[in-house]
Amino acid sequence: MRFTVATSVRRLILIGYILVVLPLMIALISTYYQVDSLSKQMQKTLFETSSTTESSRIIISQVLNLERTAGQDWVFREAELLLRYQVQRQQLLNRIQSFRENQLNPVILERIAQLISAEEHLYTKLEQAPKDPNGATELNNLSDLSALVRVLPEDISRSVSKKSEAMSDRINNVERLLLFQVLALIPLALLIATVCSVLITRPLRRLGHIINKLGSADFTNPVSVEGPQDIQQLGRRLAWLRLQLAELDQ
Repeated sequence: MRFTVATSVRRLILIGYILVVLPLMIALISTYYQVDSLSKQMQKTLFETSSTTESSRIIISQVLNLERTAGQDWVFREAELLLRYQVQRQQLLNRIQSFRENQLNPVILERIAQLISAEEHLYTKLEQAPKDPNGATELNNLSDLSALVRVLPEDISRSVSKKSEAMSDRINNVERLLLFQVLALIPLALLIATVCSVLITRPLRRLGHIINKLGSADFTNPVSVEGPQDIQQLGRRLAWLRLQLAELDQ
């Protein structure tokens, strides 16, 4: 049973070209989106890392200033010092709110929650403290906020390291995907090109063989050509020509 292609050679070439180019175009589009997504993720990670590191540095500085003001207010009991503490406290809370907008791991979030709780406890102590400086107790009774933020850079460093590892894994996944596309699509394109080439060249060789027979005055075998429509049409004309030549030969 012969395989018949119900189209012309020109259309068959066009279809073959489309089938060869289409997977490559899909691979290029997929590669573009993969690389673009990876680039955006890297930029986002870099921005968050920079923002987190800068915010943590500011928070540590603000906590040290806050403790210093708290210690002075605890000793001298001056309204001006408490007012300064309130301003610094609000600045710290605003910075913490901005800091928490980044993608932080649970350890850092817990550290920040402890800092907020300890600061709230310290503020309550300062507000409820007697106004007489002679009644001041030891500074050791105040919350140690700096101890909570002292390890913050290490926590952030570990978080950045984990993000870097995750980004490296994603880069490796993209590289493997691109390699797979190359290894899969090139043989596929070659296979499609080979099939289209066979569908065109095989009936053409058949026509060449028939023409050679007609040229050597061999009119005994009927002409039968399968393939694209225009080649079949040419085969039918050769069949008519064989009959005419056979009649003349008689």
